Amino acid sequence: FGVAAFTITGVIIATVSKLEPLWIWGPALSVLTACGGGIARSVLLSQTKMRLFHEDFYGAIPLLWGLLLSWGILSELETMNPEKMFNWILITLVGAFSTRMIVMYHGFSGLSFGPKHHGEPVTAAQKEEKTKKSTKEI
Repeated sequence: FGVAAFTITGVIIATVSKLEPLWIWGPALSVLTACGGGIARSVLLSQTKMRLFHEDFYGAIPLLWGLLLSWGILSELETMNPEKMFNWILITLVGAFSTRMIVMYHGFSGLSFGPKHHGEPVTAAQKEEKTKKSTKEI
């Protein structure tokens, strides 16, 4: 539930702080609160490959659900009451948690924002195949 809870926390912080526009600040703070600890750990350990950018949809989930929650709050702004707010939070909590579980269960890999390999092998099998070809040529 961590990613889902911190996704909601980010949007609530943006809302309470009256950050404008909420549709930008809500998702931004969702990603920061949901992934901030992992980013800080990677920086402190001098790791150049951060999970947020290289492995799975870890950063995309709070971005997507933070945007949805922000949109929900903005769309109901004039008539918002605690029950509607609870419903939007519950939808976001269940949605973000379910999305995270689906991604983990199926092993989906995220979008890579790191350096491109431009023809270089990227999987272990491709590296092994390239090594075999280069040894045959020698």
